[in-house]
Amino acid sequence: MDWTSARFALDFALLNRETPQPTWWGNLGYWPGTEDYAHAAAALAGQVAERAQLSDGDRLLDIGFGAGEQLKLWVREYGVREIAGLEVSPAHLALARANTAGLPAGLDLRHGSAHDLGAWPTASFDVVLSLDSAYHYRTRWQFLAEAWRVLRPGGRLSMADLVLGDGVSDVGAVVMRRLSPLGSLPAKNWVRQSEFAPRLEGLGFASVRVEDATEAVLLGFAGFAGRHARRYFLRTPWRGWPKILLTGAGAAALVRWGWVRYVLVSATKPG
Repeated sequence: MDWTSARFALDFALLNRETPQPTWWGNLGYWPGTEDYAHAAAALAGQVAERAQLSDGDRLLDIGFGAGEQLKLWVREYGVREIAGLEVSPAHLALARANTAGLPAGLDLRHGSAHDLGAWPTASFDVVLSLDSAYHYRTRWQFLAEAWRVLRPGGRLSMADLVLGDGVSDVGAVVMRRLSPLGSLPAKNWVRQSEFAPRLEGLGFASVRVEDATEAVLLGFAGFAGRHARRYFLRTPWRGWPKILLTGAGAAALVRWGWVRYVLVSATKPG
């Protein structure tokens, strides 16, 4: 098992059920100014793209692209014409290939794990993106070392990710590391927010920025989950809404305790 597990992946169809046009987003969303899931999910993708300064001349590697909605955004909103991608879930890969058929871009979408980018030579890409999935990688640090390798000199990394809060006690950190594998989050991925930039710099990255987006993402998703899950829970109790509500409520509690933060991370490879 790698960063996506069928037991823990949120139900794409339920998350997107009230969108006017069919969509297959699967991230936690960026919620300021909206209560619509698809708009929030696209907004989080946009936050990651903007920090990468994504543009039409870039050769892009997208790790964990889910059902492919973000791939469409990179092409339609940012003009990217050459995209490679890696997705660990065969079901999501099949959805993404169907979802992106006909896009005016060269797409190389593959099945594989984030810690092994050996399919691509050193210095192959201008941009590497990871949208709301790196906390599941086995491990994030192996992925980041590989991302540094495949980026060209001057290339950009951008991620949306989960970290421990700087205020979490040592006991709280131990509890998170012990319990997180139950949610398919490897214990080694948990570092405090203030430790993230030094870890990236230790891998060779420069111009590292770690920006807090906890309220906009985690608390926004918790509000969405609470509003919608209560509406559908009694009607369809054995579908995915209980899991979505639990994710939102759990995130809100961890934020309230100061144990978890959500961050937008960007960096460059010197050159």
